[in-house]
Amino acid sequence: DLFTDWLAHKTDEDISATVLRKYRRLYEQHIQPTIGSMFLDKISSRDLNQLLNSTLATKKKTDAKGKPIPGTVLLGSAARLNAWKVVRMCFRWGELSDYFTGRANPMMLVKAPKVVKRTIDIDARLADADRVMSHLEATQSDLLCLMGFQLLGLRQMERLGLRLEDVWGLDTEHPKLMVRGQLARFETGEVEKNGDGRRWYWKDRTKTGVEREIPLTEPFLGYLRDHLKRREENTKRADYKKWGDDPIGELLFLTDRGAVISKTTDNEIWRKVCEAAG
Repeated sequence: DLFTDWLAHKTDEDISATVLRKYRRLYEQHIQPTIGSMFLDKISSRDLNQLLNSTLATKKKTDAKGKPIPGTVLLGSAARLNAWKVVRMCFRWGELSDYFTGRANPMMLVKAPKVVKRTIDIDARLADADRVMSHLEATQSDLLCLMGFQLLGLRQMERLGLRLEDVWGLDTEHPKLMVRGQLARFETGEVEKNGDGRRWYWKDRTKTGVEREIPLTEPFLGYLRDHLKRREENTKRADYKKWGDDPIGELLFLTDRGAVISKTTDNEIWRKVCEAAG
């Protein structure tokens, strides 16, 4: 179908596997169930507008049994705008590739969902951060570096993808972090192709493609020094994972047994700490 052909075309372009995975998941979860079975020449602007500005806007989150949770919204306005952009790109490619022979591209008449901008109370968020860090200092100091570095403006996968070599000048007057890449996950097909079971790799590119330096000052410098000492001690454990020549083994943040801290694991750590901190 059109979307499958478009994704095959995108695979040949300069686009990451992560973005392709997001496009595919978006299609399978939110677009295909509504218009996936329709013939292309039968899809109208009204159908697309109904999907993007009505159907997706009313979808709710579901519980463990798959039942809708009242009062919840599955896709916010920003997520629906992303869906609109993906469908628009797909249909535009279809238009240029003569999939709409004899008729206009129906997406051209579909207005983009309006994004509702959130008002963020900066003072309240800073108070939340102080409360979380105070809780960690009192109860879980081993997490101060992992969680504290989020306050340096790092994206989640950039933080989880920091390597030992990204710490510069630790014993100088101007220590800093070099943000040059991120933790990334292999697609299922890539894992099978690799043949060694590896699921994670270090991607030598940030999300924006821009490298940057972050000066390290207290208390983050102290968090880092303490973390490096614990990390070194962990490597002496009998059950510590041996990574060999795999660059993943040089990540700054690994579990006590040397395993990768995935996005899911990191999110769960944050959830538990935030709940405990109140």
